[in-house]
Amino acid sequence: AKQASTNSDSDSNRVLPRSGRSKVLQEAMPALHLADAEVAVLYSLRQGVFLQGESGTLQGPPLAELMSWLDYLGRVFPGGGHRPVAKLSDALHEAVASADDKLSVEAFEKLMDNRGLDRIPPEAGLKPNAFWRHCQGFTCGLWTLFHLLSQAAKSTSSESAGEELLLRVRGFVENFFGCGYCREHFLEAFDGCKLERCSLAKDDLDGAALWLWKMHNDVTLRVAKEDGREIPSPWPSAEDCEECWICQDCWKKGSRSDDDFKRAAILAYLRQEFSSPEWHEERHWLSGDFSANRAMPL
Repeated sequence: AKQASTNSDSDSNRVLPRSGRSKVLQEAMPALHLADAEVAVLYSLRQGVFLQGESGTLQGPPLAELMSWLDYLGRVFPGGGHRPVAKLSDALHEAVASADDKLSVEAFEKLMDNRGLDRIPPEAGLKPNAFWRHCQGFTCGLWTLFHLLSQAAKSTSSESAGEELLLRVRGFVENFFGCGYCREHFLEAFDGCKLERCSLAKDDLDGAALWLWKMHNDVTLRVAKEDGREIPSPWPSAEDCEECWICQDCWKKGSRSDDDFKRAAILAYLRQEFSSPEWHEERHWLSGDFSANRAMPL
């Protein structure tokens, strides 16, 4: 049975978790995450698009997924980054239409030439290490992108926003993520309805955001165990969000129960960490979504 969708505003705003960080650092975190997400987008486009290609050509379902992914980013990506992605998406549609629904490596490289993303230069797509702000590598940047999208999607009016978010994430991992072992585990979890994914209603964005957060923790803890490393505490730490956990050690020991954390506090933490009012204001101005008593910008 499908769970009833929850109201994202009431759930996400009910609790604002206290953080052990300085106020300056906490206020800077959304911008740092946004920059890392932009680097992850550029790098993945440069390095992962043709993983499912044959003889230097992309076609069929992988090409359809690339077009859907770019369309989605062009609509949802926060801040100013959605504009260059939307332009790239339009250019991709034109290139594919003129090439009998196929895309060659050469054609895509031409589309990507000198193409940055907001404040991130094109070089980040080839050598990203100098451009990470909070992350130290691509996997962290990719999870950051997914969490950022889970918050940015709240600005859409789609009745299936939660389902669309998770399907686009799944499509990306299946087609454009280079770690085969990681891809296999993620798809097995997704398609096997792990962590009650299949019980989510189509419009349950809060549920989708929580599922991505649970999966992120599950992957981190599983990989540490497989590598023989000390099992880390689940994220966020008690220092960064002391209201978030009821039994953090339970998750560390293998429990995945919703009774171990406070739903409203986790949602508030994710919103505080991966969202900024300024990003949504910018999109409203650009889309012409003005309130009646708001003056037009000069």
